[in-house]
Amino acid sequence: SSGINAEYGARDRLRRASYEQLCGTVIKGIFFDGRNDKETLFSQSGRVCTAEESHYTILGDEERYLGFSTCTSGTGRAIAESIMEYLDNAGVDLNKVMVIGADGTAVNSGYREGAVFHIQRILQKTLQVIICLLHHIELPFRHLFEKLDNSKTTGPRSYSGPIGKIITEDVWLRPICKFRPIEMNVDVSPEVIAGMSKDQRYMYQMCREIDQGYISPRLARLKCGPLHHARWMTKGNRVLRLYVSGPDPDIAERVAELAKYIVQVYFPTLR
Repeated sequence: SSGINAEYGARDRLRRASYEQLCGTVIKGIFFDGRNDKETLFSQSGRVCTAEESHYTILGDEERYLGFSTCTSGTGRAIAESIMEYLDNAGVDLNKVMVIGADGTAVNSGYREGAVFHIQRILQKTLQVIICLLHHIELPFRHLFEKLDNSKTTGPRSYSGPIGKIITEDVWLRPICKFRPIEMNVDVSPEVIAGMSKDQRYMYQMCREIDQGYISPRLARLKCGPLHHARWMTKGNRVLRLYVSGPDPDIAERVAELAKYIVQVYFPTLR
C-alpha cells in the first residue's frame, strides 16, 4: 500500500505543478482523446482492489499538452465535466476558445449527449468542431470483414469465423506462396513514410510488395502487431500476411477480396 500511496502522491505533485504552469494561459482550442485503464484502489475495508477509469489527455493550441482528466463514468456529460473541471482548476483562460476537436466515437460526437456538445453547453457558446475521421475510415473495412468472414466477436481478440480464427495465430510463421499481385494505385512520398507508425509502415511495405508480386524474406519474417478489435490496422496487416501465404481454398477468394480492399481503398485512405 505504501507504493500505491507514493504513486498517488507523485500524481498530485505533477498535477499541482501543471496547475502552476497553466494558470492564466489563454487557449483558442480544446482537443482531447481518452483511453480506459485499470487503477489500483483501496476498498472501504482497506483491501487493495482494481477499478476501471477513463483518462483523457487534453491538448491546447499547436498540440500543447495541458494535462489529463480522470472520469469514472463513460458518458459524454461526465467526460465533458471532468475536462472542464480540470481546465477550470488549472486557471486556464477559456474566453477565447473557438475550436474543439476529438475522435468520432458516439460518446464524443453524439447529438445532445456527446462530450463535444456538453463542453459547448458549459462554455455557453458554439465552437468550430473538428472530428478525426480515422474511426469512420475503419467502419467500411470492419463491416466488409464481418460480412465475408460471417464472423462474430468471441472476446476482445478473437472471432468465430474461419478468417478471424486464423489471423489470431502467428501468421508471419506461414511460408510465402505464389499469389496474384494487386495494383496499389497510390504513390507515397518519403516525408509521409518517415512519419508513419510501425503498423502503418508494415502495411505500406506489404501493399507495395503485393503490388510487385514478390514478398522479401525480411518482410516475411516481420511480426504483425497484436490483434484487437479496436486496432483495425493490425487486423488488416494480418489479413495481408495471410493472403501472401496461400490461405485454404475454402476461404482464399474471401481473403483475396479483403486484401484487394486493403491495398486499393483502406491503406490509400489512411496514408
